[in-house]
Amino acid sequence: MNISGYVTDYKSGESIIGVNVIIDGTSKGAATDLKGFFIIRNVKPGEVALRFSHIAYEEYVKEIRVSNKDIFLDNVSLKPRSIQTQAVEIIGQRGVLIQKDMDISSFEVDPVVLTEMPQLDKDVFKLMKFSPSVTISDPFSPQYYVRGSDPGENLVQLDGMTIYNPQHFMGSKAIFNPYAIKNIEMLVGGFDAEYGGRNSSILNISSREGHKSEVHGEFKPSTSGITGAIEFPVSRNSTAMVSGRIISDLSFRILMGSPNIMADFNGAYQTKFKKTKLRLSAFYARDYMDYSIDDLVLFFPDTLFEKLKEGFITNTSNKAFGIQSHTVLTPNLLLESQIYYSGSDVDNKTYFSYSFEDTTIKTDVALDFKTRIENSISDMTVKANLSYFTFLNQTWKLGMEINCLRFFNRMGKFNLEQVSSTRYATLHAFYLQDKIEISNLLFKIGLRNSGFGSGGKWQMEPRLSAAFRFKDMTLKAAYGHYYQYITTMDSKNDEFVQFLDYYNSLKDLDPIYSVHHILGLEGKISEKLDYSLTGYYKDLRTLYRYTYSTSLLTEDPGAGIEKGSGKAYGCELLLRGEIGKLSGWVGYTYSHGTRKYPSILKGKTVLFDGDQPHNFKTVLLYKLTEDITASSTFQFSSGYPRTWEAGMLMHYTYDPLANGLGIAATSITPVKNNVRYPPRLVWDIGWKKKLRSGFGFYLAEYLGAKDAIFTMTLRNLLFLHRDPQWYFYFPGYGYYGFDSELLPSISAGYSIKF
Repeated sequence: MNISGYVTDYKSGESIIGVNVIIDGTSKGAATDLKGFFIIRNVKPGEVALRFSHIAYEEYVKEIRVSNKDIFLDNVSLKPRSIQTQAVEIIGQRGVLIQKDMDISSFEVDPVVLTEMPQLDKDVFKLMKFSPSVTISDPFSPQYYVRGSDPGENLVQLDGMTIYNPQHFMGSKAIFNPYAIKNIEMLVGGFDAEYGGRNSSILNISSREGHKSEVHGEFKPSTSGITGAIEFPVSRNSTAMVSGRIISDLSFRILMGSPNIMADFNGAYQTKFKKTKLRLSAFYARDYMDYSIDDLVLFFPDTLFEKLKEGFITNTSNKAFGIQSHTVLTPNLLLESQIYYSGSDVDNKTYFSYSFEDTTIKTDVALDFKTRIENSISDMTVKANLSYFTFLNQTWKLGMEINCLRFFNRMGKFNLEQVSSTRYATLHAFYLQDKIEISNLLFKIGLRNSGFGSGGKWQMEPRLSAAFRFKDMTLKAAYGHYYQYITTMDSKNDEFVQFLDYYNSLKDLDPIYSVHHILGLEGKISEKLDYSLTGYYKDLRTLYRYTYSTSLLTEDPGAGIEKGSGKAYGCELLLRGEIGKLSGWVGYTYSHGTRKYPSILKGKTVLFDGDQPHNFKTVLLYKLTEDITASSTFQFSSGYPRTWEAGMLMHYTYDPLANGLGIAATSITPVKNNVRYPPRLVWDIGWKKKLRSGFGFYLAEYLGAKDAIFTMTLRNLLFLHRDPQWYFYFPGYGYYGFDSELLPSISAGYSIKF
């Protein structure tokens, strides 16, 4: 017989992820999933004691009599327990019996890290960039590379909804309010047949569900804006959560005369009736910024900057809303379905000019670069899956997904004539997966079929993963084929900084195609300290080079897509856990990646833009007292490769009315990524204290709030080591290296919780 059910928090009513459910006196058990659901199969008739355990909850034992009928436990509630005097638990010990063993390449972190470490600015992307699998090529840009793949191959989902351009333009922050986040999981390769559409990584973010009996929230005013969230009961079986942020950077407004605003709003409503959980989710984000360096150069008297003009104007929005259901049809049959709409709209302009007087021909000469890119993507998706838990310790999952997509692209030189295109595509995917458990050996065998509708070619994506446990070690392996039908444009060489993705369809081309090979070993050094060692090889058989310049020249934003290939391999070592009051993780990665395109060096192999052979990262927290947590983040990484131009082809335009000569340059060089920037060293520390007295404490007390928290961050402690992010050649001066942080900085603030 089978025993299944849901596990929730006694106070809030939220489902609990990663609760270990074990039958006393046996090794038979399960772990709850993202919905708090568990199932234990093949339970023999008689009296059994179910033991529910989780690091953050009091252990609970439930006596059950098993007869000849399956048992469904509608709700098992666990009471939270205080662990304040212990180390901060930052790596979720979730699903240690089954689910975690099958995640061949996952990086799961408890969202508490975002609140305990102020130097992360409560930002998901800043946290994920400390994963051993992630590298970056531009510290200013939110884009990231995962195991040698391009940024456009990363998928971000909020409550199962794909979020396009999931970052704020200003500050490169994720567009997710950290208070609204319940769980963060990043799959970095070898993921099973359920996931498709992207070939590199899947970042799954789950939002909170609300509170069943009380009103709780957080309110944080500051000189730059306001952040807040609230969760509350709606009815006996319904809860809701609403969060939002509105921020405007005063330093940009005052010092640089740059109007700007950053806003995001997230809402969720969940209800339960009988054996069905229904969830409504909605999301909206908005960015606007008009930045110009003109006001900043007033602080630099050097004549070098007198005729320098640089800036951008951006206008972006993101939106998503949908409905999700989770139904237990029978104790061993589970149905999940979702329908949602998601979209992103971008209008981005950048410019750079430098003028000087040519005394020989007595005219003004100007280097003039201008770009304008408008991009829009709309996605209407329906997906569903049926899970069947058999008596043979097998789990069959059958699923489908349909995506109706619209792409709009327009680009040009500011007000000059622009080229545009609108494309429509419908993607279909069906998958079947079998998970088999045989003693200490677990298998996942899956097959995903995907392709465009209306007679498009279907692609088969076989997936296989296995895990074998012996003593305190687990050996894992994975193999899979992955296809992607969307590409993104590379504008790094045409925009000041590429903050955003510009999406386009591959409907009339072969999809992006890669094959993953992964082998890993995990184990325990001590009861609370784990290690993992993972090696990977990715055969990137089909890639595309899609750039702003080629698209503009072909007068079709989708016509300048060039086919290529690549390779990526590496080895990752991760130590995580806690020692006394110290917790966190330390990671080291060696990796290498290459690309081949016909137009680059006649098809020769070159380094890819995110190639950083060595990466060493640490995230550490120390619980000084019950109220005080100190934290540190450190990163050493090899410099990223760049092309150092050997020559420039100059394009001239003459304005007779102004007697001005304009020059636009195109790089002409026989090499690609021929130099490597200096290694990057970054060390930041943070301080968090729960207040017992002082202004913040009395303000919270006056407002009737629960807690007042003081946070402080000290950044760029290694400021004497410069980290140039780009170089520019000034006539008469030479190459000048620009850096974003020249001196250490300190920031502090309050947050009030109720």
